[in-house]
Amino acid sequence: MYDRPRGSEPPELGDELARLLADVERGDPYYCESLSPESSKYKLLCELESCGYIRYCSYPEEFWVILPRGREFLSTGNQRYGS
Repeated sequence: MYDRPRGSEPPELGDELARLLADVERGDPYYCESLSPESSKYKLLCELESCGYIRYCSYPEEFWVILPRGREFLSTGNQRYGS
């Protein structure tokens, strides 16, 4: 089980980031996006990664995976973004 230290609540995600996180979850286990680093969607994915919600994997192809913190965010009070 994923345990978060007390007082380290994840940052609140805006609507756009929460929708993108839900898209990544629906693509489980791999969310594939071929985007240039200049793309606004790529930057949003990087923001989710820096917050610890997803991880970028470059091999064998480019894809993103959702982390426990991302699943937790989607399951606690943000059901409107789920499937």
